[in-house]
Amino acid sequence: MGYALYTIWPATVAKFGTEALLYTVPFVAYGIFRYLYLVRDAESTEDPARVLLTDRPLAACVLLYLAAVLIILYRH
Repeated sequence: MGYALYTIWPATVAKFGTEALLYTVPFVAYGIFRYLYLVRDAESTEDPARVLLTDRPLAACVLLYLAAVLIILYRH
């Protein structure tokens, strides 16, 4: 919720010149929920950082998020 509000906050819109950052909210939400699921579902005491770095769907989400942000900010 905090990130969603940040993307439409008037200061953020003025700084980046676009309201399109709102379209990145699904990536952030998926990433958070996927990470929480993986950490909670891990049956061993595996390192959470390792879970973060080895999960392919989560890595794809991070890459898609970065691509979306770059496209939104630099598509002038």
